[in-house]
Amino acid sequence: MVQKERFSKEIDILKPILKTSSNETPVSLLKKIGKPLSKLSPFLDEHGLLRVGGRLKKSDLAYDTKHPLLLSSQHHLTDIIIREIHERTKHAGISLTFYTLRERFWIINGKHQIRGIIHRCVTCIRHSPQDSHAKMADMPDVRVNESPAFCHTGVDFFGPILIKEKKDRNKTFIKTYGCVFVCMVSKAVHIEIAVDLSTEGFLAALSRFIHRRGTPERVFSDNGTNFVGANRELTEIYKLVDSREFKQTVGNYALSKKIDWEFNPALSPHFGGLWEAAVKSFKHHLKRVLGDKKLTYEQLNTLVIEIEAILNSRPLYTFSADQNDPLAITPAHLLIGRPFTVLPEPNLLSVPDNRLSVYNFITKARQDFWKKWHKEYLHELQVRNKWQSSTAELKVGSVVLLLEDNVACARWPLVVIVEIFPGSDGIARVASVKTANGVYKRNITRLCILPIM
Repeated sequence: MVQKERFSKEIDILKPILKTSSNETPVSLLKKIGKPLSKLSPFLDEHGLLRVGGRLKKSDLAYDTKHPLLLSSQHHLTDIIIREIHERTKHAGISLTFYTLRERFWIINGKHQIRGIIHRCVTCIRHSPQDSHAKMADMPDVRVNESPAFCHTGVDFFGPILIKEKKDRNKTFIKTYGCVFVCMVSKAVHIEIAVDLSTEGFLAALSRFIHRRGTPERVFSDNGTNFVGANRELTEIYKLVDSREFKQTVGNYALSKKIDWEFNPALSPHFGGLWEAAVKSFKHHLKRVLGDKKLTYEQLNTLVIEIEAILNSRPLYTFSADQNDPLAITPAHLLIGRPFTVLPEPNLLSVPDNRLSVYNFITKARQDFWKKWHKEYLHELQVRNKWQSSTAELKVGSVVLLLEDNVACARWPLVVIVEIFPGSDGIARVASVKTANGVYKRNITRLCILPIM
């Protein structure tokens, strides 16, 4: 029935020479059949089925292997046969499924069809899910508009770092943790050391930051569940950040200071790439300088401030090698008007600057920073370095695979999307999914969209 539906023209051409013993098809008929079937020298067997003639007549193979049945790739029955052979070969790959199929059937453009069937196999997807991502979102308003330093701030933890209790030799070491604050506009970094991992310790670090840098309008931070599965050292941080007492206390403190505190979705570290990169850069310098040495709190605090100055003196963009080009702007230009690592010296390039008071000169330097920030740095944020397009689309009611860190891939649960949260561009990157244990909010990279069979 499939052959009559898909190869009716070829069957009508070959009917006058229906053969039972010889499999030779005249060249004149092959020309009428045309490509791609003409390359296979097809013929009709005694049952009227279209088979491959080919060049293996003298081999010792079985008849069905020498002359497999011809099938069209674009048919539901073909998909069923491929799926059955794929399951019979214990979910083998594309090549093994393809060659096993050739023992009885010859599918036109079969490899392409087999690849599509296997890529839609739910069992195979559950053991090796394809990464899903949405098109990279537009820059948030806090990244592309002028604002005072640390007016919009991202917060993250790092640690633990072991310090000595005394300057003398001793075997007692104390765990300390750090809190990194990143300005969302200028990438300026401020680092505070907390002597203990508690809500009071974090609020003390936050209070020191506020009294040195000013009260921020908005604070962004990761959800506490981001620390799950990272490493054992972060277990204590996770227990602190994910506790109800911590969130309630920090929320009340932020409310009293009129701070708008925003948490990223759980298990979404790429939502806070700015402060994650700052922590990575800080650890780069700390590990190379500190090594296996143990410092006291005062020594560690001094080292941290020095590293902070180095991070704030980095250029915001790739600058030219031409010595005639102006120096690239750094976060320190917004904070003090020049890089922290540059010695202060009078500006002799512009005479009017020498007539300004110190306060007006700093104000002018800050204005020059924003001028260069608009001209040189802001345009660097135009390019989407990855995720130029979406590979999946979140829809309410879709059945998806929930990727969990501490669970074997075979035990990843199937969940249903109950709500989506589109961004300003209309693309949903976060969804609420219903599981047997409740409803959770997850981003698209943690959800594997299952194909519709």
